[in-house]
Amino acid sequence: MKKVNNFKEKLFDQIKQWNTRRDELDDKIDFIYELIDREEVENKKELLNEIKVLDTEREEIEDLIDLAYKQVDKYFYNKAM
Repeated sequence: MKKVNNFKEKLFDQIKQWNTRRDELDDKIDFIYELIDREEVENKKELLNEIKVLDTEREEIEDLIDLAYKQVDKYFYNKAM
């Protein structure tokens, strides 16, 4: 049972890390959008490309988080599944 609890703890720690990273990416994306809204910024196309890259990474992390929560539900809370 100790191994299961240790795994569960590690999984929740990983989910926290992914959530933190997702929040950081959200902040970066918001900041870049603010930069784009400024008239004096000339490299808007490059900034939009950077948003695409960050958004792709964010979506990948979101998928990992969703999968991890499904695993948590399946193995720790809904043993009948």
